[in-house]
Amino acid sequence: MDAIEAALAECPVEHEIVVTSRTVERGLRGVVEATNFLAEKCVAERWDCLWIVEADVEVPKHALRNLLQGDADISLGVYPNHREDLRLMAGYFVEQNNCVQPVVHSVFGLEKLEDRVFTGMVWAGIGCALIRRRVFEGLRFVYDLREYRRKLGVHDQLFLFEAQRLGFKVMLHGDVVCGHLPEWPLKKLEDINSGC
Repeated sequence: MDAIEAALAECPVEHEIVVTSRTVERGLRGVVEATNFLAEKCVAERWDCLWIVEADVEVPKHALRNLLQGDADISLGVYPNHREDLRLMAGYFVEQNNCVQPVVHSVFGLEKLEDRVFTGMVWAGIGCALIRRRVFEGLRFVYDLREYRRKLGVHDQLFLFEAQRLGFKVMLHGDVVCGHLPEWPLKKLEDINSGC
């Protein structure tokens, strides 16, 4: 929570902090339910946008400021995968043999990301995502992915693919590199975020 408060101090905007614990005992289903609960709240209360920061993600203090820049409908910070050595959970969607696959592109090595923003059919985890209300006016996250499993792996990739298919612009912010706990605390990534 300290990292979020530091980001809000650097970019003072009218905000409401909502913490949900639905994910604790329900795993991925809980993540989807909590995110959809917040999406519905965003639409019902007419928020401009929803900034999602998952519990295991540490945001740098410039995160909100950078995510708010530009005209994207969805702005994504990036962070290392839990299981891989400094490999980001980010890439492009690529169509091969009438099947869409999320591919981690070699351009997403951490040393090449600083001060870079990517658009196109991009994807990342939504552990640090700023999503405009207009996206949620017609789209939600899906938990039951059986029909999509052949196309895409998980709820956040499917959401981002569908949003872009519907014409929403997604920006992947290489200038917002977040920590991913416990393996990658923000302190380990300070050099990458310096100067942002």
